[in-house]
Order: sequence, then structure tokens, then C-alpha cells
Amino acid sequence: MGKLECDHCVGMYPHIAADGKGSFVVASSDGVVDKAGQILWRLDHLSFSKIVPLRLPGDGGLTFFSTETPSRLGRHDAQGKVLWSFNGPFLDVGIFENADGKRLPAATMGKGKSSVWQLYELDGKPLQQIALPNWANNVSAIAWPARGHLLAG
Repeated sequence: MGKLECDHCVGMYPHIAADGKGSFVVASSDGVVDKAGQILWRLDHLSFSKIVPLRLPGDGGLTFFSTETPSRLGRHDAQGKVLWSFNGPFLDVGIFENADGKRLPAATMGKGKSSVWQLYELDGKPLQQIALPNWANNVSAIAWPARGHLLAG
């Protein structure tokens, strides 16, 4: 395993997550590296991509969600193995936190007035669609901490 080196790697959209072993990993558009920059796994992609980490409840460890714009959404285990993936018109991937504190993968679909966040269960089953206002495309994080209160940042 060496450092991530390739002519198209840019490491965009980094997300830091605790690895559950007293250290951390960094997920970016290209893959996941440890704190020393050693690649743990890379995302094989041909177009713009993004990876976001999610710590599973209890001692479930880390899982990762990826999107390759505009066509693929997937879930990966901590070693990068694809657990599920499917095609669709996906623009972005993120983590949605509901009022109960449950964190779910969410994919942005559509543009402008037709933008929605499609929420998924961890097994990839579609759960709910949330219509997004036009300004939501400029938001990097959304949480719903209590019924009737939406936080956007």
C-alpha cells in the first residue's frame, strides 16, 4: 500500500472520521487514507465523485457512501468493498440526520425547483424523498434536530 498517486487524483471534499481504533481516516473524492496518508482503499471512478463516512450505531464501525456524478450511488464497508450500488441521476451524496438523531445516507437528485434529497436505509432501500428549496443547492449540511426546526449550514 502506497500513498495515493495518480494523474487525476485531487482529494476534493475531504471528510475526517474516527476509525474506532484511536485514530482517524480521511475520505475524499478519490478514496480513503489513514492519518499518515497511506491509502486504505481507492474509489475507481471515471467522473466527478465524492465519498462520505458514517459511523454505524454501537460498535458497527465505519461505512462509506459514494457518488459518481451523474450516474452511480454506492455503499462501501471500511475496507472499500461495495455492499450495494445502483444507477440514477445523482448529483451529490451526504448524510441526513433526522429529529431522532438517526443518520441516513442521502442523495441529491434534480436541480433548482425539482431538487430532492432521496433518503436511504443502510441496506439501500429508498426511505423518503424531501423536496429542497432552490437555495438548498448552496448548503453543505442539513440537520433536522426537532420537529419543525431545520438547520442548514
